[in-house]
Amino acid sequence: MDSTTHPRPIYRVGLRLTNKDDVAVMAGLEANLAFGPTRPWSIRAHTRLLKDKNVAHLVLHRGVLNVGYAVLTDISDPSGCVRLRRLLTWNPNQIVWGAAMQAILRLCFCDWQATRVWVNTQDLDPAMPAVLLELGFGPEGSGEEATSRDQVATPRTLSILAAEHERLWPDATSDQRQTFA
Repeated sequence: MDSTTHPRPIYRVGLRLTNKDDVAVMAGLEANLAFGPTRPWSIRAHTRLLKDKNVAHLVLHRGVLNVGYAVLTDISDPSGCVRLRRLLTWNPNQIVWGAAMQAILRLCFCDWQATRVWVNTQDLDPAMPAVLLELGFGPEGSGEEATSRDQVATPRTLSILAAEHERLWPDATSDQRQTFA
């Protein structure tokens, strides 16, 4: 294996659409975490997102065990840019986050034919940007944000292009495709 490819993750996470019964559990996860986003979303906020056609509210699971959830917005954007708005897991660690991100990127790039996935790092657990950088995400911005002293330690906006993901992870999008109706 050369330096431009990565081994396939052993830990796998599946995705399914969130249903109304999941919403209270998701809001409870946010409310009970001592880490993660600074502003927890309410049950009402999660329910409102389920009705938005431009949002994918997804449960992360391993078989019947739910391990967290993710919210993707701008899924109908004609430019093909999807935003990862939220990713929370009950067991926040690099293995679970990496597997969740690979499943999310497979969905975005294979099933939806997105061209780019981006995230505002303030929406995530403070430790997660390091995982995103390992997966090939890179900092964005050429203005004030890119020249600030904080940019090096904690870039605010990270993104990855479909072509870059395919180059770094050539086998990541070839199996376990999921289609959502």
